[in-house]
Amino acid sequence: MPRWAGYNPCLHHAGRGHRPEDGGLPYSPPLLRLLRSGRGGDMPRCGVADILAVAARDATVAVGGPSWRVNLGRRDFPAAATRALAENNLPRSSDSLITL
Repeated sequence: MPRWAGYNPCLHHAGRGHRPEDGGLPYSPPLLRLLRSGRGGDMPRCGVADILAVAARDATVAVGGPSWRVNLGRRDFPAAATRALAENNLPRSSDSLITL
C-alpha cells in the first residue's frame, strides 16, 4: 500500500475557521510534497494527477455525488507516446474549427 494512503489533510488544520490571507488552500504545498514522496520510486508511472483524480472522485462519492471511472497512467511517460500516435492523433494546424 502506498505511503500516502489514508492521509487526511483535514486532520492537519491550523484551527477552526482559519483562512489564509490570500484565500488559497493552506494544505496544498504539504499535500503535494506528501503525494510526490509517497509515489516516488514505488510507482514511477503513477503521477500526482492520478492520485488527485482518484481522491476527487472518492470525495465526490463520499458526499453522495456520482461516481465515474478514472483513467490512470501518465500520459507524458515516454513509453506511452510514439511518433506514429502523435502524427495520427493530434490535430493539424490546418484543421478547420469544425474538424477540431
